[in-house]
Amino acid sequence: MSLMEKLQHSPLVLSLFYLLLFTLFISPVIYAMSPAFTRIGILSYLFVPGIILAVAGFYIRYKGLKELLKVNKAVEQDSIPKVLVTKGIYTYSRNPAYLGLMLIILGSLLMYPNLAMAIITLLLFVSFNSWVKEEERTLSKKFGKAYLRYKRKTHRWL
Repeated sequence: MSLMEKLQHSPLVLSLFYLLLFTLFISPVIYAMSPAFTRIGILSYLFVPGIILAVAGFYIRYKGLKELLKVNKAVEQDSIPKVLVTKGIYTYSRNPAYLGLMLIILGSLLMYPNLAMAIITLLLFVSFNSWVKEEERTLSKKFGKAYLRYKRKTHRWL
């Protein structure tokens, strides 16, 4: 496996990519391009909580991907894991990678609040929820009763 392939499958690189993508590129660009009347303004009391949420999201996503890859060795995006992961961060959330990404996006919205980003955030959250429900159906078929027991005791998000 080449260095580039290893980096593409690294939980740290994948998580850092989304953190930087949303906080340093997508959100500021949308904020700058949106009409002035739709911007709330970069308010200090929203910016710091936004940074905290985005960094927390980075950590949660990183831990989730790291634990998933540790057990399943190489899991491609959109593939079904070979082993059901229920330990570590997966005892608190069935979907830490999606949860982390949602927190990064929400943190970005707080850092650069505007109507366009709020709409995009809402649409992404609805999309993530539908993707997760589809993944849950797939995991129920693959892991059967073990997944259903896990699903009963662990929240989808938090």
